[in-house]
Amino acid sequence: MITNYRDSYSELDERIRSRLSPEFLFFRAYNEQEIGQILQQRREYAFVPSCWDEDAFKEVIEKCAEVNDIRIGLFLMREAGNLAEEKGSRRIIDEHVALSIQKVDDFHIKPKEGLDEDLQVILEMIRDHTGKRIGDIFAAYCEMGGELSYKSFQRRILKLEEAKFIATEKQSGKEGNTTIIHHIPNRKLTEF
Repeated sequence: MITNYRDSYSELDERIRSRLSPEFLFFRAYNEQEIGQILQQRREYAFVPSCWDEDAFKEVIEKCAEVNDIRIGLFLMREAGNLAEEKGSRRIIDEHVALSIQKVDDFHIKPKEGLDEDLQVILEMIRDHTGKRIGDIFAAYCEMGGELSYKSFQRRILKLEEAKFIATEKQSGKEGNTTIIHHIPNRKLTEF
């Protein structure tokens, strides 16, 4: 009976250990076919059947696949539908998609104005010091009167990178490891 208890204990211990060890999940990007299926499904939910010209819809899928962001495709679909409705058209055609692509040139995942004040200040610092090391940018931030600690500053950098306002690049050199930060200017959809 003690043997069974020890076996059960070792199994329990193994199960607990497996729950505590980190596992990484990697999500691959959607390919064009998958993007088409997702947008097709959304089209069925949101639009009247047969209102889309198939060539116009393919254009939306292609632009979405170029950027590799489903949100752009959804934005294009909504804008093209709104444009068709404004013009009194019962079908969404290439012309509506082309005009919606022009509108998406100003589309950004998160508008800069929607950022917290400290993130806006840090983003401006990065814009002025793009291509420099994180330590140099932090020093300039402190000279300007910034009150964040270095660790808090790093967390803000991570938030800006996740929102695609900046890009970071890890480098190793004589002085050790560092991160180079690059400001990403607002790009137009046609630049992708």
